[in-house]
Amino acid sequence: MTEQTYTQKAWSLKDLFEGFDDPNYEATFKKIEAGVEKFEAYRDQLSPELNEEEFVNIITEYEQFFRLAHRLGG
Repeated sequence: MTEQTYTQKAWSLKDLFEGFDDPNYEATFKKIEAGVEKFEAYRDQLSPELNEEEFVNIITEYEQFFRLAHRLGG
C-alpha cells in the first residue's frame, strides 16, 4: 500500500475578498445591512403562535445572513 500525504498551504483572506476595496466586499456589506433591517422586522412576528413554516423561513433567512456576516468577518 502506498502512503498518501497532503501538504496544507497557508490560508489567505484573499480566499474571501481581494481586499477592502474589492467590490464584492462592499456588496456583501450592503447585503448584511439589508438583512439586519429585514430580520429586525421579524421581531414583532415572534410569538408562541408563530406557525412552523413561518418560523423555518425566518431561521433559514437568519442562517443565510449569518453566513454572509461570518464571511465578512473572515
